[in-house]
Amino acid sequence: MALTVHWFLPTTGDSRQVVGGGHGSTPGTAGSDRPPSVAYLGQIARTAEQLGFSGALTPTGAWCEDAWLTTAMLTQVTERLRYLVAFRPGQISPTLAAQMAASYQNQSGGRLLLNVVTGGESAEQRAYGDFLDKAGRYARTDEFLTVTGRLWRGETVDHHGTHLQVEGARLTRLPEPVPDVYFGGSSPEAERVAARHADVYLTWGEPPGQVKEKIDRIRSLAAVHGRSPRFGIRLHTISRDTSAEAWAEADRLLAGMDPERIRATQEALARSESEGQRRMRELHGGSTDRLEVYPNLWAGVGLVRGGAGTALVGSHAEVADRIEEYHRLGVDEFVLSGVPHLEEAYQVGRGCSRCWRPAGCGAVRTPPVGGTSAQQGEHEPAHAAQGRARDDLGRGVRPQDEARPADRDRQGQRGHRHRSEGQQEDRGGAPGHRVVDRDLPADGDGKRGQQPHQHRHDQGEHRPRGVQQAEHRQARQHAEQTGRHRHQPLAAHPDVPVRQPAPPDTPEDQADRQHAAEQRGEQAPAGAGPAAAGVRADHDQQRDDEVGERQHVGDDPGRPLARRTGREARRLRRAEGAHTGGLPGAPRGGAPHRTGRTVRRRR
Repeated sequence: MALTVHWFLPTTGDSRQVVGGGHGSTPGTAGSDRPPSVAYLGQIARTAEQLGFSGALTPTGAWCEDAWLTTAMLTQVTERLRYLVAFRPGQISPTLAAQMAASYQNQSGGRLLLNVVTGGESAEQRAYGDFLDKAGRYARTDEFLTVTGRLWRGETVDHHGTHLQVEGARLTRLPEPVPDVYFGGSSPEAERVAARHADVYLTWGEPPGQVKEKIDRIRSLAAVHGRSPRFGIRLHTISRDTSAEAWAEADRLLAGMDPERIRATQEALARSESEGQRRMRELHGGSTDRLEVYPNLWAGVGLVRGGAGTALVGSHAEVADRIEEYHRLGVDEFVLSGVPHLEEAYQVGRGCSRCWRPAGCGAVRTPPVGGTSAQQGEHEPAHAAQGRARDDLGRGVRPQDEARPADRDRQGQRGHRHRSEGQQEDRGGAPGHRVVDRDLPADGDGKRGQQPHQHRHDQGEHRPRGVQQAEHRQARQHAEQTGRHRHQPLAAHPDVPVRQPAPPDTPEDQADRQHAAEQRGEQAPAGAGPAAAGVRADHDQQRDDEVGERQHVGDDPGRPLARRTGREARRLRRAEGAHTGGLPGAPRGGAPHRTGRTVRRRR
């Protein structure tokens, strides 16, 4: 089966250090480095989408932002990314939860996934008004998922259970499609509920041998109910170009963990009722001595953080090898994360993408990102090509083409550097989106370090009119000093094609002018003949040349025609009357001229 790879949204906040919290532990102050604003989380979501991740997990609890509301906002800044929303069934009516999920699914275009969290800490549950014990909570979750499943199938539900009761419950609008249910838990109660209701069974990042035991146990339990769930794993990542760089980063994270904080976190996690949390603690025993519990599997994250506490550490090839190893055991979905989540998404998406190609474990189950397969290459996904352009992102290097506004103005005097739309999207957003500096954490409103990602030529702007006029005056003075012929077009704006001069009059044109003069009742001078007609033709040609020159040195060379003078307009009106024979119905007002975008006629 193909791999499905998700990322993680840090709704507690983000940092270059491990952010704690969960299962009775305190988050600490690291999360305040990058607050979980919609602007910053939106950056992570768009980055994950562009790199080819299928979805993004959001946690639930008193220590983080509400997952329902936050992800609903983020659906407006992404197009395809799905959101794995964690929620607790004991805090909401099953009918209301089914209705909320249907609305979310229909309004977002089918981008909701549900991560059901029963709750492993009685103290936290009591803060929300839930006073059931652990066994009672899992029994209630079983009833809850039974009611919601029937409602999503379009049934009218009457349920009278031990913990939940509903009568005549029905949805007027069904979700399309029905959201997948993700469920995790290592206790016997949790495994029984997962076997009955889970579409995807999630486990934390234990060594492959322990994960294989869980998979076999859940498969046998689900087979009793005629079900075959998929399996997923939750892991952190530290992936770099070389193994030495990755382990150096792990050492840096470990050095940033205060021993007192490690001690307090381990004491809080020891009081947890979660079986999965107990198994995580057993991997390291609260000690920093032996944290590599399996090749490339590091348990250091769990020293200061509850929940998933292991990370894949190594070169891109080594991390990809571990992913393939878990996949061979039957794990089809991976929920990955790393600090900071914005930068680490590029490291994983760029370096470990060989697992996501058809030649590896399988292709990522997500729509293609940017361009057709012919444009991207047969075996190279778009996120891999985009990631190569961001090699320096994790090291905080500002690319050359991300210049400051003043630098771009100076570059504009020498000629703008254009970038294609695909390159703009590679900068971390669709064309026109703002990109936040990786070195500066976004503040509360997400404005710190932002640079407008656009060029003046992208919006069709030109130089100021005063600058254009000065250039035209200089060009005209240069032409007069060099003796350039008057009807030769002068240089105009470089983006405007040069207007070619009109060809000289032929004898037929001169005859037409003489005929027009006779129609107006004008008398030719004494001795007028061909020579006089030629003089008049030369005089008119000189006027035309002057008009042609004014069209190239006028106020706005971008317009195809410039405003004509009053003398020329009168001459054209007389010529127009001559060609129409002076009939009463002949048009009046002379030749049209342009003022801005509106064509008017002089009266």
